[in-house]
Amino acid sequence: MKQYQNWLAQYLICRRDNDHVMAAELAESICVFWQARGDKTEYSKWQKVYQDHLQQTT
Repeated sequence: MKQYQNWLAQYLICRRDNDHVMAAELAESICVFWQARGDKTEYSKWQKVYQDHLQQTT
């Protein structure tokens, strides 16, 4: 859970700074975290966040 909290803090900083590339990478890591724990709700939420940031990088 500490790793998740660390990623979340970094994600929020990247989002504040409009760094969509880094935010997408962190959101992807968070997706993997929730997928490994079998939490489909959190996984789906973060998958959407990942896709949103990924679209903004192009």
